[in-house]
Amino acid sequence: MNINPIDATPVVDTAQLKRAGAAKDFEALLVGEMLRAVREEGSGWLGTGEDQSSEAAFGLGEDQLARALSASGGFGLSKIIDTGLKKQSGAVEEQSSGKQGELPESAFAGTPGKAAR
Repeated sequence: MNINPIDATPVVDTAQLKRAGAAKDFEALLVGEMLRAVREEGSGWLGTGEDQSSEAAFGLGEDQLARALSASGGFGLSKIIDTGLKKQSGAVEEQSSGKQGELPESAFAGTPGKAAR
């Protein structure tokens, strides 16, 4: 009796992981900028940061809060961005595998006046 070993190596879509990571990082950056703008406006959501050390501490705190918010779902922007990047990369792949000079079929999806082919 001959038993072949099973390959238990998981298949990982690195492109999807990169897209998701980039989307979460962008959302964290956006949330951080929103928090920074509120603080600089003078609202002082964390108090008043009147010296350089407190300014640096507030900046680090805002960055960490923004990353935590993004990691736990945030505003849902990372999902929207990831979906958009996935569609865009699919259109690029479709275009590169299609004929030279032709637009991919997905380029016409939802375009008024363009009939589905």
